[in-house]
This record gives sequence, structure tokens and C-alpha cells, in this order.
Amino acid sequence: MWKKPLLCLFFIPLLIALVAVQAPAQKAPEPNPAKAKLKEASSLRRTSFKKPKVEKNRILLETAAVYESLIARCAEFKPECAQASFRAGEIYRTLGMVEKAESSFLRTLEFEQKGEFAARSLVEVGHIARRAKDYPAAIIGYERVLTQCPDVRDECADAVTWIGKVLLKMKDYEKGRQKLLAFERQFPEFPVAAIRNIDVAAQSLINEERYDEAAAMIEDCVNRFEAKMGDDPKADKKVEKALSKMKSAERLAARSRSASTVEPADN
Repeated sequence: MWKKPLLCLFFIPLLIALVAVQAPAQKAPEPNPAKAKLKEASSLRRTSFKKPKVEKNRILLETAAVYESLIARCAEFKPECAQASFRAGEIYRTLGMVEKAESSFLRTLEFEQKGEFAARSLVEVGHIARRAKDYPAAIIGYERVLTQCPDVRDECADAVTWIGKVLLKMKDYEKGRQKLLAFERQFPEFPVAAIRNIDVAAQSLINEERYDEAAAMIEDCVNRFEAKMGDDPKADKKVEKALSKMKSAERLAARSRSASTVEPADN
């Protein structure tokens, strides 16, 4: 009566072993060569830190070559190619290779249309035009960030700031100030940047000798942001620091001191 249970105890492990032998082994996922190249380039770039200029530039060019190799050989890995193209553009910009930098930033958009590196590349394209004093082209570049990458909030905030500053450069003062002052409503999550933009707007009023309007703008800014403080001590400290460093307030204070020290003329 014990033969069947004994046979079962013998055959069950044997059957399990046979099934295991016959079952196809699962392939391990293949490593992503593009990620490996990004890591290689990042490590190489770090070796350029604190090097003499000639040696640093040589290393940067080698790093750019690694990024270019990644793009040429791993085009199917689009996220990695987008990052590589942007990083290569940064290197070319650093080395003063403006046309190559711009081409690399624009190439990023071939691999990514709406993400972080697309947005950062469009901001850089705007910067290139701005530095060349092609202000209309700069504004077009910055506006593309807003229309093409609206979810990348930090880069959109940067783009709006630069649109306002460029409009001031173009002497379109009212429109530039409007853009800078609208920042606070559009990007409430960036209070420090909002304060800095208000500061720039107030300084433009000072430049036009509209001192009372500048003073009112500064006072309103300080009162409004101080009223919002209290929920986050770390954030409050940053806001407080930004308010204390408003150049427009410093300029008005210096003007007031200068006026008070002028000796009255003898009658």
C-alpha cells in the first residue's frame, strides 16, 4: 500500500527537473548603449574641471565627440540622443562655436519636442540670438518655449523673464514691464524670480526718472510678498533675501542720500 506514495515522491522532483531543463531561459535585458555613452561623456567632462584652458578645451572637444558618436550610432534611443545633442550644444557654446552650438540645440528637437531638453535648447537658441543683438529672433526663440513646451515650467519662467528683458532692450518699455510684472501671476511657484522681475521693471522706471512710480512699485512688492510669508520658513528666507537685494530700492535709497547731502546754495 506504500508503493504509490513512494513512487510519487520519487517522480515529482524528477518531473520538475525535466520541466526546468526544457523551459527556455529568459534573456537578460540588453544594456542600453546610449546610457553607457552618456555616462562616459559625463565622466570625461568632469576631468576638464580646474584644468588649464588649452587642456580643458581639448577635453571638452573629446567629450563633444562622444556625444556626437552616441547620436550617430544610437539614433533609436531618442531620450538619450536629445540629452546628448543638448550637452554637445553646451560645449560648443562654451568654446565659442556659436553656429555649431545653435545647430546642436536645434537638432535636439529632432529627438524630443516637448520635454526638458527641448525646452532648454529653445531657451539657448533665444540666448544666441539675444547675444547677437537680434532681439526679434530672440523673442521668437523664447516664445517657442512657451508654445512648444508649456509643461516645463522652470524653462517657461526663464523664457518669460527674458522676453521682458529683451523688450526693454528694444526700448518697448511699457510692454517689457507688463511682461515682467505678469510673471508673478503666471508662475506663482517662483516667488524669488517674480521679485527679481519686479526689480528689473522698477529699475526701468528709474532709468526714465519716474521715481515715484518706481517707489510705489517697490513698496507694493515688499508688502505683498511679506504678507504671503509664514507657511514655509525655508522659502520665506529666500523671499526675504530677494526683497533685501532689490537693486531698484538700493538705487532710490542712494539717490535720496545724494539729494540730502547737497548743500543749499548761498543766498
